[in-house]
This record gives sequence, C-alpha cells and structure tokens, in this order.
Amino acid sequence: MNTDSLHISYPYRLPDSMVDTAAKAPDTANYLMMCNDTVFAPFTPPCVRKSLFVVERQSSPVPTASLRNPTPGSDWIFGVIVILLVLMSVILNRAKIKFKDLAVSPFDYRTLERVLREYNIKPFNLYPLTIIVLAGMAISLLKISGEFLHLDFQVSDLQLFLMAFASLIVIFFLKIGFVKMLGVVFGNDDAAYMYIVNILMFNSLLAIFSTPMLLPLFFSVNTGRLFLIIYLCFISIVFIIRTLRGFQLILTNPSGSHLYLFYYLCILEIAPILLAVKFINI
Repeated sequence: MNTDSLHISYPYRLPDSMVDTAAKAPDTANYLMMCNDTVFAPFTPPCVRKSLFVVERQSSPVPTASLRNPTPGSDWIFGVIVILLVLMSVILNRAKIKFKDLAVSPFDYRTLERVLREYNIKPFNLYPLTIIVLAGMAISLLKISGEFLHLDFQVSDLQLFLMAFASLIVIFFLKIGFVKMLGVVFGNDDAAYMYIVNILMFNSLLAIFSTPMLLPLFFSVNTGRLFLIIYLCFISIVFIIRTLRGFQLILTNPSGSHLYLFYYLCILEIAPILLAVKFINI
C-alpha cells in the first residue's frame, strides 16, 4: 500500500475560531479537543484588558490635605471669640437665670419684675453681657468693611477692632447717661429705669444667640458671607423689637410725662444710626 497517496479526510470541520495569543490559557487544550465538532461551539478564552476609564488619581493611596484660606489676623480673632464665649458662660452660670425667664422677661412686664426681684438682678449685673455684644459687633465690623464696604483704614485689624470696640462702649454709656438724664428732667425716673433694663435684657439675649455666630462668620470658607448677612439681620430685628418694646414701657408707665420723653428717646435711638450712615457715605 502506497502511503504517499493516502489522503485522510475528517468527517467534521476543523476549529475555525482564532484564539487570542495575548490571553494565556494553558489549561484549555484538552477542552478544545472536545469542541472540534459541529455540535459544540469552539471555546475562546476571555481576554482581560485594562479599562479605558481607570484613572489612577481616583484611588490615590496617599490622602492630600486641602489648605484653608487663612483669614487676616485669624489667630487673635479666634482667641477673642473664644474668650467672649467663655465669659458669657461664666456670667450666665453665676447668675443662675433660667433661660425661659430670660427669654420671656423682655416681652412681659410681670415676668421682668419677677426676674429682677427673684434673681436680685441690677442693671450693673447685666452690663458684662452687653459689653460682650459690643465686642462681637466690633469684630463683625472687620468683616463688614472687607466684604461689603471695601474700606481701607490704613491700620491693622487689631487696631481697628480696638478703636471700634472703644467707640461702641463710649456711645453705649453716653446713651445710658442721656436716658437717665431725660428721666430726671421729665420727672419719669421709673420709665427711664425700665427702658434701660429693657435694653440690657435684650442685649443679654443677643449675646447668647449672636456670639456663637462669629465663629462660622470668620472661619467658614463657603458660608462666611451668609452668616454675616444672618448676623446683621438678627441684630437689626432685635434692635427694632427692643426699641418698640422700650417705647411701650414708657407709654404705659403711670407716672410722669410721656410725650417729651418719647420724643427725645426717638431722637436718641435714630441719631446714631443716621450718623453711622453718614459716615459710611463719606
């Protein structure tokens, strides 16, 4: 038998699938021999390739710290705010006034008299909280001058704070002195006394709610301007309510003259605001 003329024909087709040479599948040789017929489809090992959407920066093993934009003079501002919060806590703890009584007394005359009598509160005891409010307002002027007015006073932030703080203290005590003088002139000492106590009680509430706002106002990168607007709106609303409540106490006082005292107190409350607006315009 001539072996050279022997032609071997297969009754089934040969595998017609190309296996990717990049894919390593050493264990699939036996399986390929089982699939070389017309019944089973040929086996193609899966190819694992690197995704196009993999970004190495998304899975960085080393965390990167984001730098905070430093506020000018932020060290001493933070220290002053912390001192104000500590002093406010000490004063409230020593007074031992219930928050409910403190919140209701500016709006209710009977509650105000009871609080003054039970807790033995004198106007002198309420001045420290008012000074805390004035210090907070002086610090906020730094933010206002930079955010809204864009003023350059040619002095450091610390000097500007001390000047504003001293000016607010002088204006406040001059105002208290004028109120007492008007009470003596018009023979209405009781109404003037209640008007001063009303101012001090409202300032106590203002200190509790406005002083903590100073921290996000200065040290919040994204919401500092928002907290400044909330702070200014809150102070303005309290000032309006306090003034209306003070006038109500004067007009409902049974002794002395009311008309002239009411008239001069209106001038005393409005005049500082007009002077401040005039100074800003200049």
